[in-house]
Amino acid sequence: MEIVPIKIDAGEAKAWEEVCSLSREDVYKRTLATYDAKAGAYLLRCFGIDFHVEPCEMQIACSDPRGRIFLDKLKTYFRLTVLCYMSSALEIPATGRLIRPVDVKGGHRFSAGTHVLPVDTIATRYARYKAGFISRAEYYGLKLSPA
Repeated sequence: MEIVPIKIDAGEAKAWEEVCSLSREDVYKRTLATYDAKAGAYLLRCFGIDFHVEPCEMQIACSDPRGRIFLDKLKTYFRLTVLCYMSSALEIPATGRLIRPVDVKGGHRFSAGTHVLPVDTIATRYARYKAGFISRAEYYGLKLSPA
């Protein structure tokens, strides 16, 4: 019996390819990123931190030390999230409402399988420490106020 390898289309590689093929003007208009033609990279602000995204080189870089957690420990989540955002963001005003990842087109990727976001772990960690949660959010550029 001959074993025939199954060709699997890697989701992240496909996402990089898709973002690379998009119109620069369209991407920065929908995502509010800027594009540096000299560097061939988008400047995308996430969590109050500037990331340089080079889709055709399949690279994300950051000079801010706060970005290390996203590029190292959370890289699998972060890269796919950035690519999904860049390829599918819509040019619509923010509502100010908190929504679940599964309520967003493509958000199901983060509710099952290997890319599940650790929201339960975060909720448990900060369940009795609201001030700590707010402090950490502010560290990453989010504006929260105690309710």
